[in-house]
Amino acid sequence: MEEKEIVSELKRGNIQVFNYVVDLYSAMVYTVCFNLVGNKEEAEDITQEVFISIWLSIEFFKGESQLKTWIYRIAMNKSNELIRRKNRKKRSGKMIPIDTESLPLKSTEQTPLEELEYKELELSFKKNLIKLPENQQIAFMLNRFEGLNYKEIATEMKTSHSAVESLLFRAKKKLIELMQKHSY
Repeated sequence: MEEKEIVSELKRGNIQVFNYVVDLYSAMVYTVCFNLVGNKEEAEDITQEVFISIWLSIEFFKGESQLKTWIYRIAMNKSNELIRRKNRKKRSGKMIPIDTESLPLKSTEQTPLEELEYKELELSFKKNLIKLPENQQIAFMLNRFEGLNYKEIATEMKTSHSAVESLLFRAKKKLIELMQKHSY
């Protein structure tokens, strides 16, 4: 089924096509959400919110990007909204547990101090990632978390190869700057 036909059917309220879209993109949406929020249950909740949002707002999809990219952006925005809500709650003094078992690259031979430092670094990285402009976030996540190469990212984002190179260069540079501030 062509993308234009999928979008057209979604706009008509075709539930079978919507279910097809859910099947097609749910793994990608969950991965994006999990990589940003780092918690399985929250990622599952956000994934559901993303598809509800798609169903309710498909008439606003203009086709200026691919459907997959639009869905990806919704997933990122919903994840970032949750992170911002959590940060506001933290400022009010509420403790929010971090799902430490879901953090990648966790070594079973870490000392408690190393484990704490790793958790702080991971949290700092996620906070800094959402500080990037949206197009840099998308390019970075498509590259690092989805494993797409520059050409594939250019196709997804409907931009040029050189624009993707620039986006990734600026995203990496800014993340390094932000992470270096964290280390002081």
